[in-house]
Amino acid sequence: RIFFSGGIYKNVYSKFNWHEKNGRLLNRNEILDLVLKEFKNEIFLIKSKSDLKDNKIFKKKIIFCLHDKMLSKKKYLLNFKENYELQSNSAFTLNCPGVVMPVCHHLIEGIKLGSIPITPSYNLIYPHLNNKIALKYHDKQSLIQKFYQALKMKDDEVEEKRRQVKFFYEKNLSPEVFKKKFILNLQSRYPKDILACNDHESVIKYKKFK
Repeated sequence: RIFFSGGIYKNVYSKFNWHEKNGRLLNRNEILDLVLKEFKNEIFLIKSKSDLKDNKIFKKKIIFCLHDKMLSKKKYLLNFKENYELQSNSAFTLNCPGVVMPVCHHLIEGIKLGSIPITPSYNLIYPHLNNKIALKYHDKQSLIQKFYQALKMKDDEVEEKRRQVKFFYEKNLSPEVFKKKFILNLQSRYPKDILACNDHESVIKYKKFK
């Protein structure tokens, strides 16, 4: 039902510190520590390539692949193909903040693959993610609630949400849509300055630009 794969290097991910109107956003380590404790009997931890062939993986409702050391992406346990295959076959993808930014690439990847996001960043992309296509959390209590909701959700509701997620991607985030919006922007009467995303440095430069 639920999938997450990513780094949990405490010296890096625990330093995330952002505040929204609902209060301080949880960092990645806080999120995963809580889930691992609350749902330990439902979680299958991928620790080696051989685990992908272990029949026990199909008996658990939550699959995590966690990296507790700083590694290059070429050295991850799961390569891109394996990661995307697991994610595309998962009804839900847990979304956690990155190192210094609240929106991690996992969010967009999951949406592209039709996996329903369990996310605190629902209002940080445009258009905002609504309840039809996302399970939204902002603190420890709501995080646990959304996990239980995901685990208990009926199959027909899951399928409808996944359909809505794929439609959202095609309508708002796909390369084709980006190209159309980009061209329209260049043709508009507004300034033609282009800001390329470079993680947290983009925020600093954008504030100066404004």
